[in-house]
Amino acid sequence: MAVQKMKTINKERLVWARNYYGLDTQTVSAKTKITETKLQDFESGADFPTYSELEKLSEAYNQPVLFFFYPKPPKSQFLSAEFRALEKSSSRVLTLKRRELIEKADVYILNLEELFASETRPSFSDLITEEKISTSEQLISWLRDKVELSIEVQVKTNSADKLLEYLREKLFKIGLYVFKDSFQDNDVSGLCLYDKQYPVILLNNKMSFPRQLFTLFHEIYHIYLKVNDMDFAHSNLESKCNKFASYFLIPSDDLNIQISQYSDYEDDKLICDLALRYCVSKDAVAYRLKSLGLIGDQFYSNYHTTYTREATDKSSGGNFYFTKISYLGKSYLSNVFEKYYAGKLTITQVSQLSFTKASLVQSLDSSLFRRFNQ
Repeated sequence: MAVQKMKTINKERLVWARNYYGLDTQTVSAKTKITETKLQDFESGADFPTYSELEKLSEAYNQPVLFFFYPKPPKSQFLSAEFRALEKSSSRVLTLKRRELIEKADVYILNLEELFASETRPSFSDLITEEKISTSEQLISWLRDKVELSIEVQVKTNSADKLLEYLREKLFKIGLYVFKDSFQDNDVSGLCLYDKQYPVILLNNKMSFPRQLFTLFHEIYHIYLKVNDMDFAHSNLESKCNKFASYFLIPSDDLNIQISQYSDYEDDKLICDLALRYCVSKDAVAYRLKSLGLIGDQFYSNYHTTYTREATDKSSGGNFYFTKISYLGKSYLSNVFEKYYAGKLTITQVSQLSFTKASLVQSLDSSLFRRFNQ
């Protein structure tokens, strides 16, 4: 029986992926055991790879198989100049891993386009335009209302982990799509790619949950401003995004009530109590009190130094499926499986959309059910 060839792949994406990593066909041939002649034919459109050959190319180029089927050029192709400018202005090098994460965010945007191709989804950009949101204060008030985050709900949650998952689901419904990954880089807490219909935020899963929560709203402000972000620190824009995250998670009215009985704000118990109340780090509270001029530079510096050492999650390993669920999120995976059981997606599409081998898809679905129905 003849082996089926992948005739719907985008040959330009094959060329782009090879050139992106500066590889020649000889090197790729050595890595994949596919002849140079074949590789050249795949890139010219004279021939097409089998699924097995495409898997080898996927591994060589560090791209999911689905990457090669999308008709549009990779978004990261158009981001290169922007990130080079960021590198120059910040004196920080955009590492290969960071480039890979940008591409991953790009693939998530394309996955969302495929997943919701036949639906009309809410657009965050359209919603804030319709509501005439023009200041950070208005955005905070509107967004807390949209995600149903009253101060009572926030305090009752009493866990940054639970609050983060609650907010991921709520944000999904208004067109903000939050995923996680292992960045292998503790200097980067998160990134975002702005897209009018499917803006994507990617959080560093190795960071502590309070840090992830703060980063989430830092990135949301980037998306509000329609600016892509790789968490390049120390710029004026980054300071504005940090301020937004701080004022969103620590509402001014409630904060004023909580600190009204104190005359000395350099009090460890006060900072600990506020951190627990708002599900944020002690550093986030100290940062806010410092910005209000209520604590001194030295006192804040001590907190910040400690926080920097403790901001990462030291745990490792864990259940493969639960990690996958954590990365992709309940809302995204639930939509994938709903469409699969409704006959709108094939098992191959589910495999590609969930970055999971087809043979493991059913186990992933079972784990998703167990995770949220225990």
